[in-house]
Amino acid sequence: MRNHFRKKIYVLLSEKEFWIANLGQAANILSLFLQTKLIVMYFSRAEYGNWSILMTYYTMLQMLPFTAVNNAICRYSAEYRNHKNVYLSAIITGYLFIFLIQTVVFEILCLAGIVDYNFENYQALFMVYCFLETIKGAFFHVYTYLRKRNRVLLCYIVDFILTGTGLGSMYLMQFMTIKYILAILCLKDFLLIILINREFHFQIQKDMYVVIYTQLFKFSVPVIIWNIFGYIQGVINKWLLNYYLSAGAVAMYTVAVGVAMYIPVFYQSFISNYFYPVLYGQKEEMTVKKYLKYVLIFALPLIGYCILMPFLGRYIIIMAYDKKYLDVRKYTGIACVSCAAGILADLGLFEILKLGLTRKLVIPKICPGIVMTVMGFILVSEYGLTGAIANYCLGQWIYAVLAGVVCIHTQIKIQKERVEKQ
Repeated sequence: MRNHFRKKIYVLLSEKEFWIANLGQAANILSLFLQTKLIVMYFSRAEYGNWSILMTYYTMLQMLPFTAVNNAICRYSAEYRNHKNVYLSAIITGYLFIFLIQTVVFEILCLAGIVDYNFENYQALFMVYCFLETIKGAFFHVYTYLRKRNRVLLCYIVDFILTGTGLGSMYLMQFMTIKYILAILCLKDFLLIILINREFHFQIQKDMYVVIYTQLFKFSVPVIIWNIFGYIQGVINKWLLNYYLSAGAVAMYTVAVGVAMYIPVFYQSFISNYFYPVLYGQKEEMTVKKYLKYVLIFALPLIGYCILMPFLGRYIIIMAYDKKYLDVRKYTGIACVSCAAGILADLGLFEILKLGLTRKLVIPKICPGIVMTVMGFILVSEYGLTGAIANYCLGQWIYAVLAGVVCIHTQIKIQKERVEKQ
């Protein structure tokens, strides 16, 4: 058994595709690191808090429904390998239609005062940024799941160069504002969309469009439902801190949770971008024992990161953010363990996603958002930032436990059904 495992590791490490995927993720990490670092260093706590609040609205537009649809796009990318242009054309057309509806609804919410944010003169630019980010993300997902590693790697490298050049120039010339940041990011996304789709030709095939949209809709509906509550889970503490305390408190919370998530989120992205396409392409049946072995392998790096967090927390804050946020270090340990539990639960969903059983995840996704909303008003109003961190940890553990139970129960049930058929 041990020799067999070593052989698998050796084969993996000797694969060119593995190292290309690693380099792509490294370039992506560096790009996001550079963007965050420059913004945090230049902005005051209040300004960075306002940027964090703005990003909650970006997340809202992304998650409802584009994050859900992106999961479906990944699921069906391989099936349309020979009809890539039609598939991408359907995605662009569908996303544009949805985004136009979103823009109208978002404007109504702003006029009604439900979206309480001072956009000054960059609301239109913000909406363009959201759309370009959405399209770029969808295309990156498609080419990743088609295993076009070289193309994705090139785009990540260009992304890093454009981010460093654009934001770095603004930082050095001392005129970094939210409006200018959005303008640079829009230009960068536009160039990346052209680069990754340099061979793309728009094609309209109505019959195939209907089939594609039907597949994406059926897969996405349960995910959209849980994404609503997942969104609440992600932003409720920021909104409450902004309401009860200040934008500066939002910045402190963002950094504390960001440090905890810093490596786990990129690790999750690597697993999703490299191992998931491989797992989705496998024909062999997944046994409970094999499933648990994959989960254990996924867990080991997360456990290591949690063990090292007490020693690394200070340096990650200084390196990734700024020394003015060192007073949040006391929160990073417990937040890191809770984050790792939630990430591991997400990584364990690969078999359910592969089989299209997303409806089984509605309860694990809904419950944390509901509990965090109710408890957030109590904890944040009474204990401020400490209460927000406690509420974050509570939500992560509720999700981890519920998702873990659902995944293992589903895997046992599937294996039992296979045995009965034999």
